[in-house]
Amino acid sequence: MEKFNLNTRMLMYGVCSSIELDLRHFISNNSIILEVPEEMVSKAKSRNKRGTLRGDFKTNNLKLLEELDLGDLCSIVSKNHSSFKVNLELKEKFDQIFEKIIPIRNRTMHSRPFEFADRSILERALDSIDLELPIIVWAELKNIRKKILENPSQILIDVPEDKEEFNSGGIYHNLPLPEFDDTGFVGRKDDLKQLTKLILNKKSQIITIVGNGGIGKTAIAIKCLYNIIDDTDTSNRFDAVIWSSLKTKSLTSGEFINIKGAIKTAEGMFSSIYDSVVDETGDYKKDIITFMENFKTLLVIDNLETLTTEEVIDFLKEIPDESKVLITSRNGLGELETRYKLSPLDMTDSLTYFRLLCQYYDLDLFKRPQSELKKLLKDDLYSSPLSIKWFVTSISFGANEQTLINNKDKLIEFSMSNIVERLSDQEKSILHLFLVQGTPLGYGEIDFYLSSQNGDIASDINTLLTTSMLELKSAKYQINKMAKEYLSLFDSPQNEFVNQINYKRNNLNKILQEIQLNKEASPFNPTTLFAQLEDNTKKIASYYLTQALEHSSKKEWDKANELIKRAQEIAPGYFEVYKIKAFIHGENKDLYEAIASYRIAIENAETNFQRATVYYSFSKFYKDKMNNAESAYEMIELANKNLPDNKDILLEKVRIFIYLVRYQEAEETLLKITPNKDDTDKYNNIYASRYADLYIRKGQQFSKRDYQKQRENLEQAIEIIEDLNQIDRATANILAKALHDLSYLVFDPTAKLFFERKFVEHFSVIVDNTNNVIGKMKTNILSNSNLYDPEIIELAGRLNIDFRNKAKDIVDDSKGLVIKVKEKFGFISNASGDIHFYMNEVDYSPVFVGDYVVFERNEYSRRPSAKNVKQCIDN
Repeated sequence: MEKFNLNTRMLMYGVCSSIELDLRHFISNNSIILEVPEEMVSKAKSRNKRGTLRGDFKTNNLKLLEELDLGDLCSIVSKNHSSFKVNLELKEKFDQIFEKIIPIRNRTMHSRPFEFADRSILERALDSIDLELPIIVWAELKNIRKKILENPSQILIDVPEDKEEFNSGGIYHNLPLPEFDDTGFVGRKDDLKQLTKLILNKKSQIITIVGNGGIGKTAIAIKCLYNIIDDTDTSNRFDAVIWSSLKTKSLTSGEFINIKGAIKTAEGMFSSIYDSVVDETGDYKKDIITFMENFKTLLVIDNLETLTTEEVIDFLKEIPDESKVLITSRNGLGELETRYKLSPLDMTDSLTYFRLLCQYYDLDLFKRPQSELKKLLKDDLYSSPLSIKWFVTSISFGANEQTLINNKDKLIEFSMSNIVERLSDQEKSILHLFLVQGTPLGYGEIDFYLSSQNGDIASDINTLLTTSMLELKSAKYQINKMAKEYLSLFDSPQNEFVNQINYKRNNLNKILQEIQLNKEASPFNPTTLFAQLEDNTKKIASYYLTQALEHSSKKEWDKANELIKRAQEIAPGYFEVYKIKAFIHGENKDLYEAIASYRIAIENAETNFQRATVYYSFSKFYKDKMNNAESAYEMIELANKNLPDNKDILLEKVRIFIYLVRYQEAEETLLKITPNKDDTDKYNNIYASRYADLYIRKGQQFSKRDYQKQRENLEQAIEIIEDLNQIDRATANILAKALHDLSYLVFDPTAKLFFERKFVEHFSVIVDNTNNVIGKMKTNILSNSNLYDPEIIELAGRLNIDFRNKAKDIVDDSKGLVIKVKEKFGFISNASGDIHFYMNEVDYSPVFVGDYVVFERNEYSRRPSAKNVKQCIDN
């Protein structure tokens, strides 16, 4: 029946009444007269307020039947079906039809929320019940069906307004009529179940249903409360349900309009509640509390976000134990409440609601492909009941569909404005950050980008969660689509904010690139990080760890520990946090904390490679910070077990073997990992250092009588180092050790000549070395000055001198001291700073660190540069 449009509850009342009248006449006009059960007679007498019920209490007594409801009438027919000439097949069909109609009739008569299928069930009954149950004369039904087809407005005139049964109920309440009569209540079964449980329990005294405007908070509250009132098992939980609405706007004919006389103050709210309770003292709040003490009361405050909440919170703290408060609001109250977050409709419910609304307004929009509808409902209408209703009703009043989608300003403003207006500057900044970044963010990312601002970011995030503007999914926060569009329209980020975020992002990316380079170059360095570039939380944690290492290098331990703490809060399960924490504690000689942190790092490492890096660092800690070679060996063995035959691990194992005087095992291990052409200079230096150190240690085993064997080992150590393309600082330490030991063999002419030659050749490599052996070698050479050439004595005198600091006394801009010498270039320094030079610009040889020189400035160089470098005699 295409024109069937039950646009009011009164129309549905009319349809249900016609079915009920036809059934009464069917019973009363039956040729067989039956006794009515005693319980039904008692019910009829209690309802007959005027005392007009007389005569026999049998099925032919129409006055009696008028006091019974549809369920009673159906019971009489079903239990006595043979007397009414209803066969078993027809009885089964009768029961099936009225099993569905009776609850709808009760919801209609008692002003209860409709279910979403009520309209279609009643429509089908109106259209076909006379065909399915032809034994009954459906005169009233056919009459109302004709009116619906020809003049439905007549039905509203015919329905009596003072029908007593129309708004009955056993519990004292002032609940409003449902606003979803057009479709009935759609979906949200789990939400209804959870909310009912919260309302009925003895624990949650203040319950707040939070969610965006238009998400359905009021609707689900009304539905839930009517269910409780009508359920005989739960209705005794409260003596009264008092409703107070603070709604200021409503949707009418597709337009959002202000409600006249809307409550906008706490005083107005208390006054409206006061009208529903017992007047005793004239003090609004006091009388409300007194009422709630005397009667178990559920106080409902709808749309609380329209008020400032301080005065309301003070009132809520006084609520008596046996009473409760249910609130609907776009933002929560804080710790005082048990918060229930109402999410948008799921797609199934969205589609159902959209279809029912379209059918109600006689639109065929719902017949489109599912994929198109899903995009419309989710992307354009946010799966929000209000948004869907706004769209459908606007279309029904002639609005253009694409114009509506492109111009949702009023809808978005209605749904979001009350929330955004109450946010602090930092809360808005958090939302603006989501707009700028355009992706879900973890707490660490938010903290990183906004940490320069004042305030508690964690607290602000929680506030935004209570407003439903932010959502937490899979440990990431994201801004909901409606909030994003509201901010884009009415409160977009300023350029200064965008530039600030961009600066921080670039800074983060720069550090992450450095981390990546270090990871590739030195994966087993204790300070190397393994920031997974796909995990933003670990990226941010790695940023703080990098800063912590910088502060620890300056011995700024408090700052370093604070940054470690921030990294740990952001990524508590990230193994690198504890590895770097352990390293810093080790540098600060906080030995137990270092050990404990290394152990936690091992527990949190996720792969064998990660565990191997931690064991490697742990081993170095035991060796370098605790001088515990045995424990160091245990750790390096575990590293090797997790990552067998790794060259970095084996080289560290060699170092420990040497320290443990297990020289043969050290050499056997070195032979397994001989460098090849693909190895880096860094690896080659470490390998050469280990091998050279091994020869130095082996040489130290020999007594003075076996000085020739000692010399051979030292010569071998130096030759290994000389095979390198480039000698790094760590290898220079080993070279210095070899030269130091060799200097004590001055009594051997062969050793003396070899030492003098290598000392001169490698002087610039070892001169700025801080190893203690440099000082000892200087002392030894100078104390045996009669045995060495003057050049050796002069160079030895330059050892352990800070030539850069000494050069600051030279104010002549054309003179200076050589402070660094490489194969093809070097640096001169004076009071004006460092000056670069190329060896082909020097007119003397060899060039040594500490040489006093005169030069010309190269005017065409981008950096301070020297040419025509000559040695000065007048130093």
